[in-house]
Amino acid sequence: MKIGTINGIKIKLHISTFLIVALIGYTVAQMYFFLAINPTIYELILIGLLNGFLILISILIHELLHSIVAQKYGLNVSEIELYVFGGASKIEKEPATPKSEIFIAGVGPLSSLMIGGIFLLLLFLPFNYGLFFSVTFYYMGLSNILLGIFNLLPGFPMDGGRILRALIWSRRKNILSATKTASRIGRFFGYLLIFIGIYMTFFYSFLAGIWMILIGFFLTNAARSEYIQTVASVSLAKTSAKEISTLQNISIDFNTSITNAIRNFFLRFKKNYFPIELNNIIVGILFLDDIRKIPFNEQENIRVGDAMHPIDEYPSVFEEDSGELAYNKLKSTQVRPHIILVRNRVQNKVIGFIGDENIRFVLNYTQS
Repeated sequence: MKIGTINGIKIKLHISTFLIVALIGYTVAQMYFFLAINPTIYELILIGLLNGFLILISILIHELLHSIVAQKYGLNVSEIELYVFGGASKIEKEPATPKSEIFIAGVGPLSSLMIGGIFLLLLFLPFNYGLFFSVTFYYMGLSNILLGIFNLLPGFPMDGGRILRALIWSRRKNILSATKTASRIGRFFGYLLIFIGIYMTFFYSFLAGIWMILIGFFLTNAARSEYIQTVASVSLAKTSAKEISTLQNISIDFNTSITNAIRNFFLRFKKNYFPIELNNIIVGILFLDDIRKIPFNEQENIRVGDAMHPIDEYPSVFEEDSGELAYNKLKSTQVRPHIILVRNRVQNKVIGFIGDENIRFVLNYTQS
């Protein structure tokens, strides 16, 4: 769910985010309930909501600073998404140098530590805030400091793990080797959190233990996935978008009936989609899945142009752009079926398409 745009970066809120708001709200309300004298239900709800949304703002600042520093280093950031385990900035390329990765990764935890410090500092100023705001300042200060410290743990792909990768990268001069080592350490930390979570479930707190186990599973999966993505990015950076695309050499006229399209194109060439052409210009794409939704007795009377997806629905890259850029753009697109366009820069004409199968083929070839 998109909630806004900051500095050209889309800010999205995953539905799971409301779980963390609820958990934070419940924890703070419970603390306030035991400290206050006869608190009202309205006070408990208000302090819970306030702290839940304050932690969201803190996480957003953390991720936004990652993104802004990445932009300063020439990296494109398409969006920030907040979800139950925190947030993620979708940076479309790997950092170019170890130094840039250290700054991009380090600014997030630093911001959390600073926010936490400011909240705790407010408690020591000579003002009587009352219990409501004192509890809020204390909880927000402690939460942000713990968030900053936790993110500095060398568990890739967390911020501390990325800093570790940058240090290894700087020493070995090889980002793939550094990522492989950092990923292994990240998985180790993930398994360690799972083990700690199991212990906590039986001997400390069932809810806290389950939460720790979930974070551990998330970290192990993320470490493995990040390594695979890095291998893909580095391999595809050596190719151009045109080289990995399916070139556009067969198209269907806009006014062709669905029946003729099936007979003369889909059955003949055994492809899942074809570009649709009007006056020698590609105006859309027709997929086999779209045809299946059309009743058989209506297919003779419906033109492919009436059933196609308009070409403007799909993101694009230029033919000389890197395969890495195409891969990252394909990853970030939510359009289904899952493809992007390859265009000629001079004429802005569609010359090819890149889908998941193109990426898989190139990766299998480069790693064989």
